[in-house]
Amino acid sequence: MDRFKFLLSAIGNCLKSNNWKKQGKTFYFSQDNNWGLINFQNSTDNQEEILFTINLAVSSTVLRKFEDKDLTKMPGIVRCHWTERIGFLMPVNKDFWWEIDATTDLLALSREIIEILVQKGIPEIKKHMSDHALIAHWIRGESKGLTDFQRMVNLVILLKHEHHPLLIDYIKELENIAAVDPIARYYLKELDIRYGNR
Repeated sequence: MDRFKFLLSAIGNCLKSNNWKKQGKTFYFSQDNNWGLINFQNSTDNQEEILFTINLAVSSTVLRKFEDKDLTKMPGIVRCHWTERIGFLMPVNKDFWWEIDATTDLLALSREIIEILVQKGIPEIKKHMSDHALIAHWIRGESKGLTDFQRMVNLVILLKHEHHPLLIDYIKELENIAAVDPIARYYLKELDIRYGNR
């Protein structure tokens, strides 16, 4: 694990110079009132080697407020509103895990990961950082890291907050779901309570 911590420290020295903050195994960046995350997820089942991957994510402050989250704390990776695994931005285009063992050149590995993050990971995060970008992403029907129902609820909340002209169309779609789904009815009720009548 000391080798993994060394790797995070080496990567962190680069990210911190670009205004990323580290907490645990996650680096945070604030832009457009939202948070971007780079999360290092490791597996320690084998004591002789460490496997790890990188999760990219965006958390919307508007959605966190609706969810009654404590905004004094930085968001956790599990409850972010857009996520992607770094491997899907790499030539392999699939989930990808690196391996650290006693022979791994940690400085070379840190340089490799920094290059991937700078060229692919961070631009992809920043592309999804604003609520307008999330709205466009969800209107296209994309729902990285979410179920389709979660995508719909988040979309309606952001459209409501933005007074977006497409709101009524998605409200109607959510109302159709609510006719048979009590969870959808709950969210519609909460929208009325917090934002006023539709």
